[in-house]
Amino acid sequence: PRRIFESLKPHLRRVYVSKEQFLFQQDDELEYVYFPETAVISEFHILDDGRMVEVSITGREAAIGIATLYQADRIANCVQVTQAGNVLKIESSLLKKLSRMYPELPMLLHSTLENYIRQISQKAVCNMY
Repeated sequence: PRRIFESLKPHLRRVYVSKEQFLFQQDDELEYVYFPETAVISEFHILDDGRMVEVSITGREAAIGIATLYQADRIANCVQVTQAGNVLKIESSLLKKLSRMYPELPMLLHSTLENYIRQISQKAVCNMY
């Protein structure tokens, strides 16, 4: 909704991210939440033998780091830019504060988590075959 977007807008910074740039490494602190505009971002899990397995891919339909709204302070996987482009970013601590001011905000962003779970579930089924 426009009212909520207008409250977020002054705190969002548009930045350009380069292909193969890492936004997070596994177990990094979630300092920012990223909303891709034209960039595409992949999340990878690093296995004990050093191999990387893609867990999810996110474009403009979702966000990276949204779990910070649900008490997660660290990211579980590596996050790397797959396609260069623009993202909007906001400090996670500020997004938490705004979510307390606008209780509907976490519910609006909840669909991001639902899409993430669906994507992981699909990849698990595909990997089985």
